[in-house]
Amino acid sequence: MWQNTGFWFAIGIIVGIILEYAGRLFFEWFYRPILRVHVEADDVWWDVKTEANLAVTQVYTALVPQLVDSIIPTEPYADDIPIRAYRLRVNNDGRRAADNVTGTVELAPRIERRICWYIGNTATTTINAHDWSYLDVYGVILGRSDEPSTICMPTENGWQKLTVMRLTSTFDVRLRITARNTALQRVHFRIDPKNKCRPYWVHGV
Repeated sequence: MWQNTGFWFAIGIIVGIILEYAGRLFFEWFYRPILRVHVEADDVWWDVKTEANLAVTQVYTALVPQLVDSIIPTEPYADDIPIRAYRLRVNNDGRRAADNVTGTVELAPRIERRICWYIGNTATTTINAHDWSYLDVYGVILGRSDEPSTICMPTENGWQKLTVMRLTSTFDVRLRITARNTALQRVHFRIDPKNKCRPYWVHGV
């Protein structure tokens, strides 16, 4: 009798522990942040005129499928020249804030660049539940003879002292968006110099 009672008591404790653990996992899953880029939305890209500091005397020539290492000379750029910046809307469709959210562009194998959020030119941000923010992804240099085939990308600190890239054909960019407390999101788009360097989506990454 006592042996049977002890057995069922132990089973009850084990079941209770399992249910508590499963409940915690479900709670964490249900209230997790969910980062998404709604590529079909009309407002996923936001293009604005702003300025960038391009204190360089050379440009990279970008070829598909990857960025080449060779550099060709060009005339110096002036400080704070006008650009058309393309910003990407990143949503948090979850029920909890996404912490330490970062964006990294993958230009080619082993060539990456951390970019910034447009509010405050910061490398990381917090996106509250059911809210969004915009990543500064790249800019098209305006008012030049080679416009609009020359672009620049911000660093994690903003649009300061950037190297520029002259596109000779469509240029593939993969963007990785990560956060401390949720799964990463990947998107893949192309920049077409024949269409004023506007972005367009590539399905699949």
